[in-house]
Amino acid sequence: MKLNKDYDVSFPTFYCISCGFRGEPIEKYKCPICKNGMSMHSDLLNVMAYPTLISLLPNEYKNKVEEMYNFVSDCNKYYEYIMLPKTKEDIRKFSEYIYNNMYNIKYRRLEFIRNKAHITRTHIKNIENRMEKLKKEGTEDWVCELIATYIHYLPYYRDQLDKLIYEIRHIHSNRQISINSEDMEMAKAIKFSNFLSLNKNGFCSCPFHDEKTASFKIFSNNRAKCFGCGWSGDVIEYIMHKHNLNFINSVKFLLRK
Repeated sequence: MKLNKDYDVSFPTFYCISCGFRGEPIEKYKCPICKNGMSMHSDLLNVMAYPTLISLLPNEYKNKVEEMYNFVSDCNKYYEYIMLPKTKEDIRKFSEYIYNNMYNIKYRRLEFIRNKAHITRTHIKNIENRMEKLKKEGTEDWVCELIATYIHYLPYYRDQLDKLIYEIRHIHSNRQISINSEDMEMAKAIKFSNFLSLNKNGFCSCPFHDEKTASFKIFSNNRAKCFGCGWSGDVIEYIMHKHNLNFINSVKFLLRK
């Protein structure tokens, strides 16, 4: 069968999945706009780029090709005009959330590291006390060193403590001057009773949902939990949630700065 000379077999178009450019790559699969390697892909499903081949097909297959082309075109439009803007908006909201809550994340991490450092320091102290007791009972020093090293893993816990202390100092060094650790501790110590009316059992109505029976409990460590909606946190998180503030502004609100 002879090919129809009125048509030229065209190469498939290429598009960049990074920047959306359509055209020929400067190298194999490399975009000439964003210079991103391996980002150019051919429209293999865009069979309309092969008019000569289509002209050789029977009519019933040409209709199938048209349907497939329309389907691919609709998918591209859905991605370009619906999915892509929605994804960009979700990324923007997530970035904004991370920015507004960065100090809260650091604060939680700092609190966790401090507790872990305290536990590690206590464990090291207990091991050292055991070794002192063995020495008083007449055990030689080198035996105590072996026991501390290979049974109680004392060097490992000391190394862990050094890493925790380093991270605590690193977090403190990156804090803004507007608030410091003392401000956070002072804000955290402010009682919930300054904002809520509690009954004799430490309960009150939850400020975050409607209820008939009080289920918002204030504990002795100045943390709260609602047994109705499940919210829990300290007073800083309460202000953040109640007044829609970020962490640093919530601390300032509590300290009236």
